This record gives sequence, structure tokens and C-alpha cells, in this order.
Amino acid sequence: MEALKDGESKDDLPENLRPKTGYKNTYAKLWWKKPATTITRNFACPSSSRCIHPRDSRAMTIREGARLQSFPDDYIFYGSDSMKRLEIGNAVPPLLSKAIAKQIYIALELIS
Repeated sequence: MEALKDGESKDDLPENLRPKTGYKNTYAKLWWKKPATTITRNFACPSSSRCIHPRDSRAMTIREGARLQSFPDDYIFYGSDSMKRLEIGNAVPPLLSKAIAKQIYIALELIS
């Protein structure tokens, strides 16, 4: 992870450091100034998706995953860390839910 720069993946590593297996988006850093990719419940596991912090050489924290999904910082998640990651990774982002609800409201107002 330390050898990767912003947005790079395992394919950008020298051959001697490159993992022998994994999909294109595994062992990959997020971009600092680009939108994040979709996260899953495995966002704490660099071998499962593009979920390495763009600057630091580590997987995203639970709070960082929640921020990417647009949960407010004061939102409290309960349960084990794996349950929190599952809830965040499976969530419809709150800001997306709000935008959908607004459009449904507008559509219903036009009907009535």
C-alpha cells in the first residue's frame, strides 16, 4: 500500500511488489480529488475493492466509509465493526434518499 500513489492500483506497482491475484480494482487507492467508487461492506479490506485511503497507506475507517455514503458525522452505528460496515455498505446513501424523496413529492404534487 505504501508504494501506491493517489488513485493507483496493483497494476501500477513494480512486478516484484504486485499481488499475483485480484481483480482490477483490488489493492487500489481512492483518488483524492475525484469521486469515490461504490463501496461495499468489505471496504475495510484492500483486497476486495478500491478502498485504500488516497493519502495514507491503510483501508478506510468505518467513519470514512460512512462519510462517503453521506451519513452525517453524528450518526451512530451500533453493533460489531463488521455489522457497521455491512450497514454502511448496503445503505442507500442518505443524500440520495433525500433527493429521491424530493422528486417523488414533486411528482405527487403534480398529480393532485
